[in-house]
Amino acid sequence: MLKEEFGYVEINTGEVVAQLLGIPPVPKTPRHEFQEKAWKFISTDSGPERLARRLVEIARDHNEPRILIDGLRQRATLDRLKNMAGDRRIGIIFVHTPSDQAYSFYASRIAQGASMSDFLATRSAQVEGEVESLISSADAVLYNWTGRPQYRETIKTLMAELGTSEVPGT
Repeated sequence: MLKEEFGYVEINTGEVVAQLLGIPPVPKTPRHEFQEKAWKFISTDSGPERLARRLVEIARDHNEPRILIDGLRQRATLDRLKNMAGDRRIGIIFVHTPSDQAYSFYASRIAQGASMSDFLATRSAQVEGEVESLISSADAVLYNWTGRPQYRETIKTLMAELGTSEVPGT
């Protein structure tokens, strides 16, 4: 919705990590394998810095006023990204989805379906360990459990409060 209705350009952190690792992103690289490699990368002293630097470079290359960086999972990367952003305004939105709904989303993205144990293994991978704690860094928290129409209305209200108008012509 942020892309379609408010003109944000998305940078997918998973795809950027894949580029830095020199491997295909999920699903071409199996998720568990990707998560293990991503954890090894981000756990190094230089990992968060390298990821943040690359995200900033991509954002600057886009040269757009509205950038959405999706999928940050570690506070160290977020902190470095904030420091590197310079005078660019940054807002952190945490989307909180209950486990049953998150499982439903996860299973719908997997062509052959996914078991609950697959989902739980994905959520409990080391690279995912800090995700829930990032809620404390958020400027806004969106609770994704009231249904699509209410969720869309909440985003529109948030954007209006931020003074962000919709993309002209939409």
